[in-house]
Amino acid sequence: MINGFYAAKSGLRSFQFSLDVTANNIANVDTEGYQTRTTNFADLIYTATQGTDVTAGNGSRVLSTSRVVEQGAFQEKGELSALILGEGYYAVMNPLEGAEQNVSYMRAGSFSLAEENGAMYLTAPGGFYVLDQGGQRIEVANGDVAAAFGQVQLYAFQNPGALTALGGGRFVPSEASGEPAEDENSTLQQGMLERSNVDLAGEVSRMMLAQRGFQANARMLQTIDEIEQTANTLRG
Repeated sequence: MINGFYAAKSGLRSFQFSLDVTANNIANVDTEGYQTRTTNFADLIYTATQGTDVTAGNGSRVLSTSRVVEQGAFQEKGELSALILGEGYYAVMNPLEGAEQNVSYMRAGSFSLAEENGAMYLTAPGGFYVLDQGGQRIEVANGDVAAAFGQVQLYAFQNPGALTALGGGRFVPSEASGEPAEDENSTLQQGMLERSNVDLAGEVSRMMLAQRGFQANARMLQTIDEIEQTANTLRG
């Protein structure tokens, strides 16, 4: 009975987490450059019934989440848009002095210009300065956006799906992702945007399965509670 309780309780937590991840994917179906997150589960410890060969699981737990790094669909846009062909990222700097995570990495392709002391600089969504190979802000001289894009340095990671998300499409390296290295295989194409790679039909299907799993575990908990109440009544 106690194993059933823990199995149902852990199942509720796992399916709720899966629902949250799937809902976030669906909410970002129109977010440029967004990459689908997936949930990875693991079994909890199995216990053996004494004197038999029967084993019973104690439920499941969330092992990790990962991102699907497949390229999203392309969409034509204006001259201040660019998509990354490949798995690369560009580096950005937080415009606020002393901010935590000063340098991070992005793929979003809607750029803009920021004026400072009469000079124009290339910025990413959120107002973050885009950096060149030397880690310096990129100045857009004489309005030449194409030349500015030519200075953008792209970086590759050994395991990009393991990058740590900061929100707003920004990422920082983790131990599992590895440190950034200059990416010689990716290129930046001006005038295009990368849409999210979310498969809406697939995500809706996964949400329905997770909802059914959540409901089944909730019913299991209710049944266990009813059985315990009946047993306590009989003992009384």
